[in-house]
Parts: sequence; structure tokens; C-alpha cells
Amino acid sequence: KPPVINGEINLSDEWYLSPRYYLGLPVDVGYQPEKWEGQEKQSAVYYLGWDNNYFYMAMEVNATPVVQMAVGTNMWQGDHIELWFDTQLQEDFDLKQPNKAIFQIGISPGNFDFIKPEVYVWTPPVLASEVAKCKLAAVETSTGYNFEIAIPWKLLNVEPKPGMVMGFVVSPSFTNEPGTLSQDVMISSSPKSPNNWGDPQFFGNLFLVDPVGAF
Repeated sequence: KPPVINGEINLSDEWYLSPRYYLGLPVDVGYQPEKWEGQEKQSAVYYLGWDNNYFYMAMEVNATPVVQMAVGTNMWQGDHIELWFDTQLQEDFDLKQPNKAIFQIGISPGNFDFIKPEVYVWTPPVLASEVAKCKLAAVETSTGYNFEIAIPWKLLNVEPKPGMVMGFVVSPSFTNEPGTLSQDVMISSSPKSPNNWGDPQFFGNLFLVDPVGAF
């Protein structure tokens, strides 16, 4: 069944089919490793899922403290997650920059005060009404924050099916100093990606699998 998007990550039920993906080793730091404060303060674990309607993701982020003072296109200046999708990976191997099939999506937890959790699409241009169809919930934890998100496949112009392969990158970003607007550290599932913005040659792969024969 689809996960309930409430920020409470239920591993025994909603996410039990997903592997546990960890980002927090020195080799995972793709941007400004000299500013990385270590895995206890800047790391993440995430889980993935999908059905015919949505791509699902849950993440537990170590971020102490959570720093986010910006919204919308400027959320990159605070704690956030960046997702890259290349929905036409085979056709895009020779590209050096994004096209209409390459999506850069930002996920902000907000600041658990006056800034709410938010989804933003930097590229390609997407109607705000379509982005608003994403479901997002974030909760503050003693070590940072958790979030769950459901991204409609229609936003990505994808008709999902088992065996499909896409380019994919998961990159948590951190701001070190409270009260500042700055991108200080980024860890990544594809550590060379942050310094090669939008270049699909530095993306990893996302495979859609159906281990229980649901589709």
C-alpha cells in the first residue's frame, strides 16, 4: 500500500520493501568537503518506493542544527535536499546540461517555525499548480529532521513500469551556521554530480523493480 505522507517513517510496514541507502561517508561529500562536520552532524538515510501514480521517498537527516531561512528558488541557501531525474537517460548520455527530460527538484524541511516544508522545481520550467500536487511532510527530530514525499509521475512526464531505468541523484545539502544564507556542504549518491551541475554523465541510475508482482 502507498505510504502515508506524514513524516513518520514506518519501516515495518510502509517502507519495508525498500533497501536502506546511506549517505555519510567521506567519499559521499561532493561539495566543499573541508566544511563537512562529520556523519553525526551531516548525513542521511533514505528509502524509495513507487506505484503507478507516484515516486515515493523517505529520508532521515542528521542536521544539527537545521538551518533554513529561504524559500522557493532560494531554498538552496539553507538545509534542503536536491533530487535529479533524467527520464530519457539513454538519449542524454552526451549532454552536458539539462534538457526538458532532466529535472532538478528541491525539498526543503522549512525551519519548523515560520517557514513551511516546500517542494520547488528549478528545471525544467514547471507550472506551480503541478508542483503543488506533490505531497510532502517533514518533522523535526532530536538529530535533525525526517521527511516523506510523493512526487507525481505526471510531473516528470513518466509512465512508470517495471524495468524502467532513469538517471537519478540524491544530494542532501547543509548550511553550517544558524542565521546565515549559505550552501556549505553537499553529500550525494553521485559525489561528482554537485560540481557538474545538471550533467547526466555524472548521474547514478534509478531502476524500477516490482519484487512482489504488484504491477
